[in-house]
Amino acid sequence: MNAIGNRKGFTLIELILGIVVAGLLGLFTLQYLSRVAQTNQLLSGQKTLVDEGQRVLEFLSRELRMADVTNPITFTPTSITFDKLNGYVQDTNTTGITYAFNSGAGTVERTSGGTTTTAAAQVTAFSVTQPAADFYVFNLTLQGAQGQVFTLETGIRPRMTT
Repeated sequence: MNAIGNRKGFTLIELILGIVVAGLLGLFTLQYLSRVAQTNQLLSGQKTLVDEGQRVLEFLSRELRMADVTNPITFTPTSITFDKLNGYVQDTNTTGITYAFNSGAGTVERTSGGTTTTAAAQVTAFSVTQPAADFYVFNLTLQGAQGQVFTLETGIRPRMTT
């Protein structure tokens, strides 16, 4: 019999090449999965931040739409105060509802009946403008942990206008 016909198994060089190729494939796969995980974590943080901003603007919109316009709505460039027609089960107070930017804490705070709660965190700017009678525009700028900046804007007209 010749030597080629008796060959059973792999040579040492073939085994080493197989291990090196498998190692390189594993390394590239690990780097790819690591990047996917980092991207997922970054996007999750951004989504949470934007969701919080949308939630505070939606809550503000709902409350301001039910404002009692027989009492004046007062605002500054960074806050708004109004009375509403009806309270909620969670907050029965209907007078002196205030949304204000706290630049020191980087938050938008809601004050009602002497109780102040944080409506949104990681806020870098909150502005209130009145481009027309009975119409208010709110801009909310949030900054994520990785430095991403998101600006949300909404316009609100109270339902019960004069």
